[in-house]
Amino acid sequence: MTGLARHLPILLVIAAVCCVASCGHDEPGGKRPGNNGNIVNNDTTTRDTTGRVTPNDTTSRDTTGRDTTGGSPSSTFTLKLSAERDYGYMGQTIQLYATTSADATVKWKSTNTLAATVNNEGLVLLANVRDDCETHIIATANNTSDSILLHNRAWYTALKENGTWATGEHRKVHRGDTLAVTIVDQSLHLINDNSFNASACQWVPACYETDINTIMSTIEAPSQANGWQAKWVMAPGAPVNVTFTITAHYNGAASTLSLIVLP
Repeated sequence: MTGLARHLPILLVIAAVCCVASCGHDEPGGKRPGNNGNIVNNDTTTRDTTGRVTPNDTTSRDTTGRDTTGGSPSSTFTLKLSAERDYGYMGQTIQLYATTSADATVKWKSTNTLAATVNNEGLVLLANVRDDCETHIIATANNTSDSILLHNRAWYTALKENGTWATGEHRKVHRGDTLAVTIVDQSLHLINDNSFNASACQWVPACYETDINTIMSTIEAPSQANGWQAKWVMAPGAPVNVTFTITAHYNGAASTLSLIVLP
């Protein structure tokens, strides 16, 4: 017994080592021997070169640490078209405005250039027309478009006959008559719209058969007070059966009245 007791500590150490080897417990850090005696690492923890644990975080972050995994918020480009008004009279201009959510080059287009044209700055010029008409003006940038419908209102040179306004060719006038001429809309009504600057009209009488001054003379210039009527008086000795014209010009647009002199 005395000899066994003396060797007991050594036996206990041997037994403990054998137990560990037979049980195959993982080494610290998740390592254990493989079948060939090599150490197998079952630890999936990511570590840096110093052995420190690094998180298995797959979140994308910017330099400030903000999560950018989902990408930057999608921004939709917008374009909105506006105008100072949606109508005008032939010869007038209308300024259009394109408001965009970001800097972009805006291209302009008129769907009916016989009614109006538009330049690269969105300035619309209403064309010389015979009847009221319309056009869509389209603004496009970054594959985004907006449009606005503009109305071109025609106007006409008209002669007052028996208290009403008349247009067209070969209106009959007589020697000594007073001619009151103005501009009217398609319904033969005076244009009382403040947007139409009738004072900008230029009146041009002309005769290809004789000197216009032998036919009539000016007695009153057009003004707002007289409804923008231009007035002439026919000469008592005006040549008979002569045709002459009175044309109103307004910023490139024009309307002509044709008259014939009777005794």
